[in-house]
Amino acid sequence: MLFIPIFGNLSVAIYDIKKFYCQNNVKKTKVDSDKQNNVKKAKEDLDAENLEVSACLQDTVKESIQTIKEDHWALLHLPTELQNSEEFLLKALEVNPFVISLLSDAFKKNEKFLFKAFKKNGEVFNYIDAEFKNDRQFVMKVINKNPAVFPLLKKEFQEELAIALIAVRKSYWIFHHLNKELQNNEEIKKVLRHG
Repeated sequence: MLFIPIFGNLSVAIYDIKKFYCQNNVKKTKVDSDKQNNVKKAKEDLDAENLEVSACLQDTVKESIQTIKEDHWALLHLPTELQNSEEFLLKALEVNPFVISLLSDAFKKNEKFLFKAFKKNGEVFNYIDAEFKNDRQFVMKVINKNPAVFPLLKKEFQEELAIALIAVRKSYWIFHHLNKELQNNEEIKKVLRHG
């Protein structure tokens, strides 16, 4: 028997109903390792534990993402299996960068995960821990992956020639975010002329 609270997140209640139905009527599907090796995209998208979500719950994941788009706090009301799914969290960060503030340290302190998040949504950079924002090597890697983050860097990094060169090589529109000194720099001009 299922109990659905009158108050609370509707998305969670729907998820619980579908999960109950699926557990009792549908076999769970799991991506096996052979398929992971054959499909590169699947390998990137799936988390290490291969989150088991039955086919009938896929709509609930979409509904949950829509809810998170409007209110990042909704993440806290979702089942733990979704809160711990890298694949799901990346989708959530794609629609709402504030989600990063609610994640466990296992995700917030994981550079590999953060790079995937920046690739999905550069605004995530605004909400990461200061230790990463102040790490020059980390910032250079971020700019190399997603130059759109350049305007979000602290001023010290925005004024550094090496970082500006990486950003301009990746995307010419960054030129408009450079200070006058860097805009007049010969190396920057050379990159703009010759690519």
